[in-house]
Amino acid sequence: MFQIKITARFLLSIAGFFLLAAIAARPAFAVQCGDVIQTDLKLTANLNCTGNGLRVFGPLPGAPNITIDLNGHDITGDGTGMGVFIFDGQVTLKGRGRISNFEVGVSLITARDVEIYDLTIENNQAGIALFRSSRVRMFDNTIRAGANGLSGVIMSVVSHTALYRNTISGFSDVGVIIPSGDPPDESIPVISENIIRENQTGISIRGLDSDSIIRGNHVVDNKLNGIEIASIFEAGCTIQENQVLRNGGHGILLQGGDLTGCLIANNLVEKNGLSGINILEDVQPRNQGILVEGNRLSRNGTDLLWDGVSNSCWLQNVFVTSSPLVLPKCPL
Repeated sequence: MFQIKITARFLLSIAGFFLLAAIAARPAFAVQCGDVIQTDLKLTANLNCTGNGLRVFGPLPGAPNITIDLNGHDITGDGTGMGVFIFDGQVTLKGRGRISNFEVGVSLITARDVEIYDLTIENNQAGIALFRSSRVRMFDNTIRAGANGLSGVIMSVVSHTALYRNTISGFSDVGVIIPSGDPPDESIPVISENIIRENQTGISIRGLDSDSIIRGNHVVDNKLNGIEIASIFEAGCTIQENQVLRNGGHGILLQGGDLTGCLIANNLVEKNGLSGINILEDVQPRNQGILVEGNRLSRNGTDLLWDGVSNSCWLQNVFVTSSPLVLPKCPL
């Protein structure tokens, strides 16, 4: 049920960029595919690349940050490399423009203080991939699978990071995935106000310390599960105020691991094929303190499902069907 096809491959691929040495950036008027950028850049023409597009290695000494403005132009690849690769820099990457046909559209590794907005990122195997990065904001982007897309946004070991107001659609694996989490006590990623639709799975969170806040999203028409949390050992989650509609599998599924203190509250969950909200323990009762409160469910395969094992409680949900018929109430 929980499949991650490309994450390891992408992380190994982008890790190889640690070996790259920074070189002086070409002047803006002569920018070419593969250039290293260390100053502000506004594109004045499209770039058609073999391999990598632009590589950003942080601002020159004394400069506060870098702004890269696609200025309405496209960066197009041959199906390999990274469209824009940001390494250890304070960067603003903005449109309006398009990044398409790369292995990864936008790749960040050990980056910090980055904003990515107003872009169309399409037909890449992964739209945006982050690894060991912090203070990243990704908003108002259109991230489409096209013919090649496997995963929309991959966030691995990130903190103080927000993904909001994006449209993420059509990916054959997952729209948004956190395959491994942040260190304990770090600020956890926020996934908010996105439209996540017509992927294989909408949102998938798993791995050590993969806490997350999933709030106010429209997760609709995905082939399998809308939101799935699995094996996130020693971590919790907040799934709140989302509309989870017409997904082919479960609307919201919590399964396996040590899900401690998860809150599922005030979601609208309708017309999902297998169940609306499903709390399922794989092996033994390790999941503790899961609160399912104030959700409205209807016309799912079964509105509420509980395995009878996990330490969960249910409060003021509006639903029609459940299994078992009586669910454990929360203490007053």
